[in-house]
Amino acid sequence: MYPIINIFGFEIQTYSLIAAIGFAVTAVVAVRLGRCRGISAEKTLMATLVSAFGIFVGGHILFALTNIKSIIKLISQDDLTVNSVLPYISGMVFYGGLFGAVIAVLIYTAVNKDVSKNNVFDIFAVSVPLFHTFGRIGCFFAGCCYGVECDFGLAAYLNTSPTHYGVKRFPVSLAEAGVNLLIFAVLLLLFKRNKLKGKLIFIYHLTYASARFVLEFFRGDSIRGFIFGFSTSQFISLLIIFVLVLYFLFLYIKKRSKQNNLIE
Repeated sequence: MYPIINIFGFEIQTYSLIAAIGFAVTAVVAVRLGRCRGISAEKTLMATLVSAFGIFVGGHILFALTNIKSIIKLISQDDLTVNSVLPYISGMVFYGGLFGAVIAVLIYTAVNKDVSKNNVFDIFAVSVPLFHTFGRIGCFFAGCCYGVECDFGLAAYLNTSPTHYGVKRFPVSLAEAGVNLLIFAVLLLLFKRNKLKGKLIFIYHLTYASARFVLEFFRGDSIRGFIFGFSTSQFISLLIIFVLVLYFLFLYIKKRSKQNNLIE
């Protein structure tokens, strides 16, 4: 792939460039969505920046946790230095970033009580898959999230990973980018039509977790760790699906109970 591109003599990481473009586009979309709910551009941008900070911190924390055994080994061998530990903390895991962003938004709306938490989370639900689309395109060019070997895949020749070089692999990052774009389109439609107001964040989590669980079978990298035979992301996806199914079941039972009480 093309992990680094040259622009006017400067070498720039392709992932960073695409992520920056994605953040700018997402911020513009978020501001427009905020205006639909009566939220000023300044407050929407602040919520976006707070979310970005949460993504950065949470993503790195979960990545470090997936490599905790290696970090503990370095500590036991008295070999814990910046250079030795950097490979185990420098990466990011999407779910860690997602949860970090959710926590950041909760803190932001708690401090700014004049901003509706439900409105911010609806905007968040629509914006995240859009930004994630750019992120996965960046992953494709960087070659970091490669797929399993397959005959109809794409071969990478400009990648630092020896296991990836010249091998045809399923472009799982592009597939996930497409899924995220589809989720964005659906949630944007729901947002504009004021459907499921205040619950779009749950719809996003449910749809993405379901898609991510399936897509993980097409990933070819094992560095992210496994839990009970599932990758870390698959295990988290299953937990999210389980919790949300219980949540929607609870809402359904509560609604039916109210209807029965009205009939009586």
